[in-house]
Amino acid sequence: LLELKKRTLISMYRWSIHGPTTNFVVSLGTVAVVGYGGYLFATEPERFGTGDLLMFFQLGGMLYMPLSQLNGLNNLLATGKASSERVFEMLDYPVEITNPDTPEPFPDGLLEVAFSSVNFAYNGREDLLTDFSLNLEKGKVTALVGHTGAGKSTVANLMQRYYDVTTGTVTINGIDVREMDLVDLRVHIGVVAQDPFLFDGTVRDNLLLANQGATEADLIESLKGSSAWEFVSNLPDKMDTRIGERGIRLSMGEKQRLTIARVILRNPPLVILDEATSSVDTITEAKIQHAVSNLVKERTTLVIAHRLSTVRQADQIVVLEKGRIIEKGSHDELIGGGGHYARLWQTQTDLIAEDAF
Repeated sequence: LLELKKRTLISMYRWSIHGPTTNFVVSLGTVAVVGYGGYLFATEPERFGTGDLLMFFQLGGMLYMPLSQLNGLNNLLATGKASSERVFEMLDYPVEITNPDTPEPFPDGLLEVAFSSVNFAYNGREDLLTDFSLNLEKGKVTALVGHTGAGKSTVANLMQRYYDVTTGTVTINGIDVREMDLVDLRVHIGVVAQDPFLFDGTVRDNLLLANQGATEADLIESLKGSSAWEFVSNLPDKMDTRIGERGIRLSMGEKQRLTIARVILRNPPLVILDEATSSVDTITEAKIQHAVSNLVKERTTLVIAHRLSTVRQADQIVVLEKGRIIEKGSHDELIGGGGHYARLWQTQTDLIAEDAF
């Protein structure tokens, strides 16, 4: 990041000098042509008349534009060269996460995800997870809570194998995720992100991304299950209404519910809810929570949340701090323990009470 900032500043400095210098040189040439024409007009009026002087003015103007365009073309070529170098650098970047030579088939039925003595760090830096061991039980909801940077999203990324652990293992029903086909692994995990991505198409188009063979009844059922049918049915063209780039014509809560509908339609055995209600109001949160309760039925679910009120009903709540598990249990058990979770709960409860007044 510092290197990128340094290069950007150097580029801006060079451009700030190059542009004015080029314009000055071109303008100087124009002045020279026009000045020479004026000199001839003044010293040799019998050979150089008014028409000739006007011609010199015209030549001066014609000289400026091609030279300016040539300068612009040079800048464009330089920018294109630098950009293409970056593109090819990315294309040539070695792929670190690869498929095994003989991948294991993805297991059937209810799934248990186990993190065993996991340590993880980006590029050899300080560990983000340290001696992390956790079981996501079959068909149960496990919630991760903690301050920003505690390692919650890292757990979700390792589960989807966007990164490989430094040491330890991540297994699904006893099979190491590094032994599975990447596409096969990820297609069995449904993700509802904090900022869901929707394409510039219709509601129907975005739903069918999850299941191309879904029927009309399947689509409506998934929308009803996610509490999205109540607003989709009121759209001008219902499911055939275009929602704009990234779903810009929908509210955040509507986008969340549509994303949940897409996950329901795919019907994955594993679900990750990454702070799905952190950017919505209380009423919308209640609607999303209802949709989530339908989504997680008989699915092994990992929930990442800042609002503790959204994970009260989780089967297991895990409190992270600096990549370590410091508390684990149900909501009532953790409140009764009077530890870190209880203090977080009290803080958020007090803030809600203050906002009410």
